[in-house]
Amino acid sequence: MYRTLVVPLDGSQLAERALPYAIRLAQASGARLVLTRAALAPPPRSLDGSEWEVQQTEAIAEATDYLRDMAESVSGQVAAVDVAVPYGRAIDKIVETVEDYDA
Repeated sequence: MYRTLVVPLDGSQLAERALPYAIRLAQASGARLVLTRAALAPPPRSLDGSEWEVQQTEAIAEATDYLRDMAESVSGQVAAVDVAVPYGRAIDKIVETVEDYDA
């Protein structure tokens, strides 16, 4: 059946409502969950973009912390749980994560 399930999360309660269903599917098939959230900093506000690198790093760190918390709440309920925090537009990075994990 399923070996790997990718669950895109954006930090909203609406997105998190998919998690119990993903957990049940993973339990039924012994699949691992990959929780993913695409990180993306807002466009630079200055012409030189000096703060943009810091904002990118912060966006990745925030997404990683969020997903680690979510993974911790899921661990023990499924065979395995991983987190993926690609940087870029959500739609592109979700598809890329599905391909990378052969989900």
